[in-house]
Amino acid sequence: MADVWLGGIHRRSRMQPVLASMENVCRRYDARITMCTWLLVVLGIWLVVADSLIGVDAIEYNGTWPSGDIARIEGISRVGARTTYRVQKVMEEQCLNDTDAVILGPQIRVGGEPYMFHLMTVCDVRTTLVNAHVAVAGLESGACMDELNGVTRRAQRSYPITIHSKDSPPSTFLELSEVCIVMHALDMLDGKW
Repeated sequence: MADVWLGGIHRRSRMQPVLASMENVCRRYDARITMCTWLLVVLGIWLVVADSLIGVDAIEYNGTWPSGDIARIEGISRVGARTTYRVQKVMEEQCLNDTDAVILGPQIRVGGEPYMFHLMTVCDVRTTLVNAHVAVAGLESGACMDELNGVTRRAQRSYPITIHSKDSPPSTFLELSEVCIVMHALDMLDGKW
């Protein structure tokens, strides 16, 4: 018996190109899903390991006034800017929990050390002032009683005042009682005590 070759053209099924195209699409999706899975695994490992590799300083309100020079916030790094932002948030939270009219940067502890930068939050108006300075002082004046660590002194203050600060609009304080509090805080930050 002889094998018979029926010769002729081997016909391709019309479904063959469609099936090949679907297989290519599925392989591409599988590769992308595998890549995304690996990225998620690496991200998960990083989140677990990064906490032990990168220390985050605890930031808390202390309330005491430390001695030392207070620096202006200028040209700080990205890490310093993030720390300043976190300190501002703690100061704003402290305004909600405390009766103090003003919270100052050195009253905040970052990793156990006072945050010795020119930063203050005026609680009544919920405004944080960075590198604040008096831009305009009014013609009226009045007496204020300033106190720090049990020492009291009388100071003559001009009012109303407008204060400029870095990265925020000007703040105006009209009443002598507000001006006394804010100017006392500025004197403390500027080392005039």
